[in-house]
Amino acid sequence: RNPKIASLIGKFMENTNQFGEVKFEERTIGIGSWAGRIGEVAKDDVVTRMYSIKPALMNHINSLGIGITSDDYDEMITQSIEEFNEYQTYFVTCRWYAKKFQHL
Repeated sequence: RNPKIASLIGKFMENTNQFGEVKFEERTIGIGSWAGRIGEVAKDDVVTRMYSIKPALMNHINSLGIGITSDDYDEMITQSIEEFNEYQTYFVTCRWYAKKFQHL
């Protein structure tokens, strides 16, 4: 995996010779009530994902004998939600924009 792949997308777009005016924009999206409505939506998305992976993750945790219970996992999610606000957690997103060339 390449965590910096987003920084290469613009070059990939330019190298196709199908796009012009390639532009990059980096934005932050707050997670939690501190970031307003979008922050609440982002928090709900993160929490939904955390709960959706819980069964598989708990199976893995149990197979390793780590000793984290289902209630412990739920408590960690609750604590995470509190920390989203306490530490003003955010995502950094990368966005690329371009105009596609009209080929005749």
